[in-house]
Amino acid sequence: MDFAAMDVAMDASGKPVPDPNKFRNPIAKLSTWKGTDVFSWNNWGNGLGLTLLCTEKVVELAAKEKWTNVRFDPIATS
Repeated sequence: MDFAAMDVAMDASGKPVPDPNKFRNPIAKLSTWKGTDVFSWNNWGNGLGLTLLCTEKVVELAAKEKWTNVRFDPIATS
């Protein structure tokens, strides 16, 4: 992402500083998911930037194909 082009302030280490007036902490709604196996989530409220999410199908493929340099962490669903 080009944070400068988006007019997002950066801290001394070059990480984006969320502006609460521009970005909100959205609540994920299952009804908005289009069924893709890999998708992303903007984490502006906690400063983490972007989280990649995937279905169990991707986790199973990674195990079958012995992917390396990847980690899957379960997410809370409630």
